[in-house]
Amino acid sequence: MSSSDEEEQANELLVLQSVYGDNVLVGDSVTDNDGAALSAFSVDVEVALETRVSLQVELGDHEPPVSEASSKAVAGFTSFVRDPRELVNAQTEAAAGVQAVLPTRSKSGRSLVATARFLPPLHLALVLPRDYPSSSPPRFTLSALWLDVEQLSLCAKALDKLWEDMAGNGVVFSWVEWLKHEAMALLGLDGNGYDGSDLEGAENIDGCGGGSGSNGGSLDDVRVVAECESPNEALVAILQYAFEEEQRAFALEVHTCPICMDEVPGMACVAGVAAGCEHAVCRQCLRVMIETAVDSATIDGIRCPMPECRSELPAALIAQLVPSETQCKWEGLRKEQLLAALPGLCYCPRCDPASAQYRHSGRPLLKGTLCKFWEAGACAAGSRCKFAHGESELVLPPQAVPCLPVDDSDLCICPECDFNFCAACYDPYHPGSECASLEARTAYLAARAARMVGQAASSSSHSSSRAAVHAKLAELKTLEVIKRTAKQCPSCRAAIERTEGCNHMQCRFCAAHFCWSCGQIIGSANPYDHFRSGGCVVFPTEAPRRGGAGPLRLTAAQRREDRLARQLLNQQRGGQNLERLQHQLALRGKRCPTCGAVNHKEDNSNHIRCHHCRGSFCFLCRADLRRGMRGHFTSTHPQHSPLDEGGIAEALADLDLAVDVI
Repeated sequence: MSSSDEEEQANELLVLQSVYGDNVLVGDSVTDNDGAALSAFSVDVEVALETRVSLQVELGDHEPPVSEASSKAVAGFTSFVRDPRELVNAQTEAAAGVQAVLPTRSKSGRSLVATARFLPPLHLALVLPRDYPSSSPPRFTLSALWLDVEQLSLCAKALDKLWEDMAGNGVVFSWVEWLKHEAMALLGLDGNGYDGSDLEGAENIDGCGGGSGSNGGSLDDVRVVAECESPNEALVAILQYAFEEEQRAFALEVHTCPICMDEVPGMACVAGVAAGCEHAVCRQCLRVMIETAVDSATIDGIRCPMPECRSELPAALIAQLVPSETQCKWEGLRKEQLLAALPGLCYCPRCDPASAQYRHSGRPLLKGTLCKFWEAGACAAGSRCKFAHGESELVLPPQAVPCLPVDDSDLCICPECDFNFCAACYDPYHPGSECASLEARTAYLAARAARMVGQAASSSSHSSSRAAVHAKLAELKTLEVIKRTAKQCPSCRAAIERTEGCNHMQCRFCAAHFCWSCGQIIGSANPYDHFRSGGCVVFPTEAPRRGGAGPLRLTAAQRREDRLARQLLNQQRGGQNLERLQHQLALRGKRCPTCGAVNHKEDNSNHIRCHHCRGSFCFLCRADLRRGMRGHFTSTHPQHSPLDEGGIAEALADLDLAVDVI
């Protein structure tokens, strides 16, 4: 090896290490046939992409496409009794396990498609001969995960042509730059296409020819290695690499949080807070938003804060941001919300601890509170005490068991106690007969309660009968109150009672907005548009009052809502009058000639003292009166003139606003 070749090789390796850093890996030296040591190293070339690239993998014929019918058939092969809790848990676990790097199936189901912003690097392994660059070219091996042998051979042929053009000079750096910036254009992967005409006549520098592909690439070039063994696994690996690189690039940038509007580094932000969302929000603001929504039980607001997006945050991200206690509370609220959204959901009357059937079904007495007299030894009830004597007797009351109807019928089978009941009336299942109306149920319960009262009076020893009488009477009163005061939500059918306020209602269970008067669902963006049509009024003629008498008392929040609703309606009716009112008010204000502050005339005096600079001026001509007003006011330029209250009062009367003219 000549001293000049050795120096050129050392300088070229130094340049590569300074430009590409850790992407250049120097390996152990190799020996040639004469036993001389040769320099060997490798370069990972990151391909520069201007836009996101589309990836697609065709599935084999042995893999059937996924269709809607087949998915329904698989999903329908379940137990005869459906447990809503298992469905909700499955949805929650699926939401928590969503991976952002998984591909999706095409509409035909025959291919996997995805997009990526970054691609795994091309691996270029090099061995520099002793007479490089004066005589011999470098020996190289080119490999990639996302290119086949034909495409890699086409790239190798392009590297050969570069050596022919630069023979006698260092070419490795030019090879790396070409692979980084021009390889995609050569392969036609930049959207412009390529036919390989530029490489006609180029010969392999190692003499390894072989058959040619459709684009001029050699299929037998031993210098290229296609790392893809399984297309499906290669696609997942590419997406995983792209996801990690996007996270790394995001962490190095500075982003504006849409909540606090601060410039926050990417390491303190969340990139893509939801599936299909690319907005960046700082972690601190997201954590406060989630905790506030969970504390107020309004988890519908846990979404991307951008108005044009509003994508729902996944469970995995919520678990990363908030403490475990807040996460458990969110999971409980989310499961309740998912249960309420299930069509036909009902609860087993025998497993409900609040029902009379549960209390008189022979099950053990539930003791959810410790007896306050037991520790002092002063409990006179003994074993008959309805409170627990020690933690061993403390039994937490169970939750009501949710159930779903079987197929399209009203038959419900409890997954806990196997009780068959009607989903419409909660009575034992009665196929072939209609459900009893509310009036019939009320009359039946009243007659049954009267019979039980007589039986309890004739035999005072039956304490269980007396308890059953009280339970049935309480159930009867509950039905009467519900019938008289409550209405069903038009979205989830939950019973809702309006105690006070306007006719704009929001369901606590499904967060739907609806009108109390007509029962119609109204838009959540501006719900008061429904009342501008004239069919329904914002406030009823006779507002409900707590206790049945006395004045209606509103909270501060309700008063603000009342005031806002009235202002919106008044502005809708009096747009032109409002403009006239603003014009009249503008006539009463003049700018100070000294400081420019607007001053309003509050009485008949035209001698105005500025509230900002305390200077004096004339309201009629805005003359500076700081040195005195002697001789300024005359009979034609009076010091006192009346206010133009007529126009203002007329405009206020037309607007129907309760404002007194000053």
